[in-house]
Amino acid sequence: MQAKITLQGGFRKIGSGSIAHCPMIMLGILTVIMVIAGCASVEGKFTPSTKPDIGFFANETIAIMSQADYTFERDETIYTREFYDYDSTEVKRLVEVTDEIQDLFQGIIDYSLDIVVVYETYNTDAERIAAYADSLMKYNSQFAKQLNVSIESYEAIIAEVRMQKKFIDAMKAAQSILNGAGWYMNQLLNEAVDATNNVSDKMEQLIDAEFAKIIHYQEILEEEKYNILDALGHVYSAYAGDEAAHGGLHTSRAIRKQGLLPKGKISDDDLAAINDHLMTRLDALHKISQEIEPDWIIYRATHSELDRLHDLMMNNIKSSRLLIIVWVHAHYQMASGKEDPAEWFDIGRTAGYVLRKGI
Repeated sequence: MQAKITLQGGFRKIGSGSIAHCPMIMLGILTVIMVIAGCASVEGKFTPSTKPDIGFFANETIAIMSQADYTFERDETIYTREFYDYDSTEVKRLVEVTDEIQDLFQGIIDYSLDIVVVYETYNTDAERIAAYADSLMKYNSQFAKQLNVSIESYEAIIAEVRMQKKFIDAMKAAQSILNGAGWYMNQLLNEAVDATNNVSDKMEQLIDAEFAKIIHYQEILEEEKYNILDALGHVYSAYAGDEAAHGGLHTSRAIRKQGLLPKGKISDDDLAAINDHLMTRLDALHKISQEIEPDWIIYRATHSELDRLHDLMMNNIKSSRLLIIVWVHAHYQMASGKEDPAEWFDIGRTAGYVLRKGI
């Protein structure tokens, strides 16, 4: 595997439509938010005087986003590193999509810190709303390109933000942007699943090609070993008086020495000679097996390491889906006027526990 996948930004078009009006974005994300809100089993208090604790929101954002990890350290890759082809189409795509994911996570952190600066720098809601709208405008080309919407559609949301009288209402007016970012992240994570599987499949092919002779020898040894053991079973059955075992010996593929099998009935002396022959063959196979065993162990360890890295990446993707839903939900809770900031990330704490415990 790559010593370390460095994650930096890059954006692609996906889908079409307006942030504010695309049914898939609105219906999909808002449905998820409302389902989670129901699962949280919390009852918020909505009052006109609600003041959001922006600092708490930013701190919790940084805390949960820090759980997203898309790096493979060099120490984690002992056997597979030589099969990680940096120049392959599969690896380039994996790096590209994980770059985009990490960049979007960083953008979420930047947004959260921006609203802290805005809220703490200005004293009136009018000043805060103007500064907040200005801060959103710096993302216009970025988010518009990510979501494949027009700059005009994005700017229409900002105009609605500017029209609000209270800062909390301005954040609520911008919620559709955050919903769109959550939708976009989910699409990237879907692509990350495909990219990870493609890289894993390509590496499996390279590993099997490298160890093709060892695999071939191991298959032959396994087949021969069980042929001999089957023949020995017939020998012991014949000693015990099982007449059918004689036929099994005559059809056995394990007796290679000419003259060991008489045309007529097999005597006890014949059985003893056949037994010695089979044991000699079994000992020879064991010696050959010992010769190739180190390479066979490396082959299996290489596949095991690849499986572990694949599972690690899939778990990271699953965790990231949860994190982005928790964050979009928390912003929705805050912007909707939920008084107690501890309730915004209540699901986040539960999610953090689940992620740490691997449940």
